[in-house]
Amino acid sequence: LARRGYAIDAIELGENMAAIARRALASYPQAHVRVGTFEQADIAEGMYDLVTSATAWHWVDPTVRYVKAARALRPGGALAPFWSVHVHTDADGGFFEQVQKVYDRLVPELTQGTEPMRHVEQLPEAERTEIERSGLFGPVAVRRYGWDEPYTTARYIALLSTYSNHRTLPDERRQHFFDAIAALMDSTYGGRIVKGYAAMLYVARRT
Repeated sequence: LARRGYAIDAIELGENMAAIARRALASYPQAHVRVGTFEQADIAEGMYDLVTSATAWHWVDPTVRYVKAARALRPGGALAPFWSVHVHTDADGGFFEQVQKVYDRLVPELTQGTEPMRHVEQLPEAERTEIERSGLFGPVAVRRYGWDEPYTTARYIALLSTYSNHRTLPDERRQHFFDAIAALMDSTYGGRIVKGYAAMLYVARRT
């Protein structure tokens, strides 16, 4: 959005992440980042063409998010939250079936209650009903964008290290778990795997 020349008012909960965002946007004087919550932020009413959120909208208080977004938008402005999710891809060579066995053996609590991976076209439109029930927006358009992302062993372990439920494992147990995944990747998949992703985008205009 910044590269396209849009004026941006971004709200980031964490000071560290806000600092990273400011550095990334340093070349775009029309982009501003403030620290705080969407719920408590002082947002001008009827001033914005778009309210969007990247894989974070579900953290915003449901009694506040749609009302505040609608108030911030000009008539006809759009709410467009989106999420990225892990999906099944035939390009993974069966890796995620095999790595599930590592989870089951070493950290079974991390996958308890999780659902099997779906193909992109099978993803449920989870947010559509909530947006419609708010009564503040028109028809909801849903878009799915799928892609395959390649990972080396080192890059995939680095990715896992960003997951909060993986990070909170005891150090020794986490390292043993990561070593087992790395061994699987290196011995069976030549140190390279492919992970499927999809972005689910919901777009609804303020009525």
